[in-house]
Amino acid sequence: MIRKKGSESMEIKIIDESQFSTSVWSGGKTTEMYLYPQDASYKERNFLFRISSATVEDETSVFTRLPGIHREILLLNGSMVLQHGKGVPVTLQPYEPHAFEGEWETVSHGKATDFNVMYQNCKSFVKVISETGKAVFEKTVGMDFFYSKEDDFRLEQTIVKRGQLAMITGQTGGVKLISDEENPGIVHVGITDLPGPAERVE
Repeated sequence: MIRKKGSESMEIKIIDESQFSTSVWSGGKTTEMYLYPQDASYKERNFLFRISSATVEDETSVFTRLPGIHREILLLNGSMVLQHGKGVPVTLQPYEPHAFEGEWETVSHGKATDFNVMYQNCKSFVKVISETGKAVFEKTVGMDFFYSKEDDFRLEQTIVKRGQLAMITGQTGGVKLISDEENPGIVHVGITDLPGPAERVE
């Protein structure tokens, strides 16, 4: 779906759950929502960024080590404590992003469903929009993703159903986001500084 804002062209694309890919990892299941570039492979680690959600079904799980890849994680439900090497344990709070390096030895304690962003050779931020039952103007950076596990919401005039991933490209100003729910817990991922085709990871 294409929408115009002034001289800029903004595209909103809805990625449905039927387009996601689910596989098994050592501690549960992981659902890949979006991988960029789309001809990249998670197994080959040649992607620039990956957005996914995972269930942690074992009380204690060892995260896959991913050298050179930056990670951000937040809990959608459940409880989790992360142990990075010999560092101080980190107790994750629902809908509070936590950043760490993929190369770290990381062990989790607790059962949960989480939301993950992995990236390399670019920059990313993860934030949560929790304004109560009103329209907000959310700043965008050119390649943005919005997701809610629990509630439907609207981006401009486009309805995004719970569980769907919305992608916005071509807009570096902002977008109107509307939710009728209290504390909607909408996750916003922004991707910047993507390299050109010749600079991509091989």
